[in-house]
Amino acid sequence: MALVAAVSLAACGPASTTPEAKSQEQSSTNLPKVPLTILSNGKQHKFVVEVPETTEQEEKGLMFRKAIAPNEGMLFGFVPPRPVTLWMKDMLVPLDMLFIGPNGRISSIHENAVPMSVDPIVSTDPVIAVLEIPGGRSAALGIAPGDAVEWPH
Repeated sequence: MALVAAVSLAACGPASTTPEAKSQEQSSTNLPKVPLTILSNGKQHKFVVEVPETTEQEEKGLMFRKAIAPNEGMLFGFVPPRPVTLWMKDMLVPLDMLFIGPNGRISSIHENAVPMSVDPIVSTDPVIAVLEIPGGRSAALGIAPGDAVEWPH
C-alpha cells in the first residue's frame, strides 16, 4: 500500500519474545497520559489516553496488551495532517480506531478491528490523530463521526 506506508503505526511491528522486548512491553504502560474528552450528543465521554513519544513507542502501540480499560486508550498524533494506514498485527484485543480530522472532529471510525489481522485499516481523510479505544466502546457510548475530540496538544 502506497498510502503512507511509513505511518503503519498503531499495533504493528515485529513480534519478539526477547527479555528486552518483554521489558519494553512492561514499560509501554509508563507512557505519558493525557485526559481526552469526546463531545457526543450533548454528553462528555472522558478518557485517559497514553501518548507515545518515540517512533519505537508508536510502532509498538497497544501490541501484546491482554486488556484495555473501558475509558483508556492510546492517541497517535500526526503533524502535518495526512492519510494513515494501520493494522492489528500482534494485537490481542479488538480496537475501535477513531480518525480525527484537522478540525478536531472524528472523520471516521473503524469499529472492532480484528486482533492479529494484517489487513490495512485506512483513514478516509487526512488526520491529525488516531484514537484507539477498546473495541465496541464507540458504539456503546454513541460516539460517531462529527463528534468533537478535545485533549491537550
